[in-house]
Amino acid sequence: MGTGQFTQAVQASFPAGITLPAPLAEALDWLDEHGHVLQTRTGPVATLLSPAERESSVGAGGAAFHPVPGDFGHWWLASDDTRVTGRLAAFVATGADGSEAGIWVDDAGRQQFVHLGSGSGSIWSGVITADPVDFLRLLAVGYDELCWPEHHEVGPAQAYADEDGPAGAGWHPPHSAPG
Repeated sequence: MGTGQFTQAVQASFPAGITLPAPLAEALDWLDEHGHVLQTRTGPVATLLSPAERESSVGAGGAAFHPVPGDFGHWWLASDDTRVTGRLAAFVATGADGSEAGIWVDDAGRQQFVHLGSGSGSIWSGVITADPVDFLRLLAVGYDELCWPEHHEVGPAQAYADEDGPAGAGWHPPHSAPG
């Protein structure tokens, strides 16, 4: 996409009153400018993997940013009331099971980053942090699927050490060094 178009598409998909914090906007702009945005059948998606890493990967990928699907708030919150659905913007896929992360506006009007487990796999749902830089750090640390909280205590390298596939047998999270 380039020139901030991906960031604009993500922000435009948010309910009125929810804003993309500057550190996240800058990160999405950087991903866009460096070829991390893919066009999929459902729309644009930005991955943390570079184009070269995507080509050599066997499924590892971590978080994927995307515009908020139009009916997500209705589906997740089981409500048609925009006073309820307008408080949630889920724009980060955190697992192949359908888990998402995003921004929730709490009762005091503060934007907080939350995780929404799919229920068909991950059941982790709750507040992650209010700080956008801390949220980015969590996404970038190297989890193949952030949605599994049991991996958080040991970190990505240990969490995937016994698995066959991309995370096992010498695999290292993107942007990390062996060892």
